[in-house]
Amino acid sequence: VWETPLAEPDFEPIIIPWVEKKTYECTNDTIKFDSHSLLNQEGVTWAWEITPAPKYISATNVRNPKAVFENTGDYTVKLTVTKNGKEYSATVNDMFKIKQCPS
Repeated sequence: VWETPLAEPDFEPIIIPWVEKKTYECTNDTIKFDSHSLLNQEGVTWAWEITPAPKYISATNVRNPKAVFENTGDYTVKLTVTKNGKEYSATVNDMFKIKQCPS
């Protein structure tokens, strides 16, 4: 794999929250999130907001939290990234859906 430093390391970030799948088959599934945002990652902080709130989340201030939910339905995700004291955010309505666990 070939790598090179960013030609312009200080550009306007593009915030991209990411989740593994669009639909989960059970509320007991562990859901993995990640920031696929386009920005220089040095000195960055993350803040995740998931609505409705999860039953458990590993942390809301890391790049790639894991969460477990207790309710079925659609979930909205907001990711706020802070870089050099400026906040950038993106909200994805109905980013993923959780179905009832099969019996």
